[in-house]
Amino acid sequence: PQDSVRVFGDLELAVLRSKEGLLILSTRCTHLGCGVRLVGQEWICPCHGGRYSKEGSRLAGPPAAPLVRIAGEVTRAGQIYAYPSRVNRGKLVLPIVQT
Repeated sequence: PQDSVRVFGDLELAVLRSKEGLLILSTRCTHLGCGVRLVGQEWICPCHGGRYSKEGSRLAGPPAAPLVRIAGEVTRAGQIYAYPSRVNRGKLVLPIVQT
C-alpha cells in the first residue's frame, strides 16, 4: 500500500512505497553506521541522535549525508529486487513485499 514501510532488519534495508514510487533505503546511519529505527515519520539513530525523514533526508544531528538509497526494481510478478553493492555481490530478492 501507498505510504507503507517494510523494514528488513537482517538485511539492513527498508522498502518504502509512496506516491512517487518505490524507495529502498539502507537502515545504517551515515554518521558512524549504527542501525536507525523508524519512529513515527522519522528515522532515528540511537547512537548519536541523528534524525532523517521517512524518505531518508537528513534532518538533524551529526550525520552530514542522507540515508543511502539502494537501487531496485519491481518485477511483473510483484517481487522487489534490491541491488545493494555490498550484499552478495548481486541481486537480492525481497519476495515478502508485493506490489
